[in-house]
Amino acid sequence: STANTPITFSAVSAANCYDRPDFGQKRVFMTKTIVYRTRGTCSREITVTLEDDRVESVSFVGGCHGNLQGISALVRGRKIEELIPLLSGINCGGKGTSCPDQLAKALMEAQKAGKDPAEGDKDGAH
Repeated sequence: STANTPITFSAVSAANCYDRPDFGQKRVFMTKTIVYRTRGTCSREITVTLEDDRVESVSFVGGCHGNLQGISALVRGRKIEELIPLLSGINCGGKGTSCPDQLAKALMEAQKAGKDPAEGDKDGAH
């Protein structure tokens, strides 16, 4: 159920068409910004901007400013599926979660929300 999911989409745009050095050609990118309300951490909120399946930027409200700036810099440009296993399960001070763990949860929610419902049945049943 998504009723209790602490995620909101504040912007979605598919109109970004520009040259990117890693592609060498014009391409349309889906850009979306999500706001995730954290649970059990000093940070209260995470804002993530995604470009297709890559993290474009991350910012935190609250928490350890220096460490969170470092995390934000380290995840920039990396794929969601690469980051989730790296960040999941990190524990801060015995809380059972951490800011990186909450970021992984935000990315998992964004990934689930971004799935095309038509892709759900891959067995060919119509």
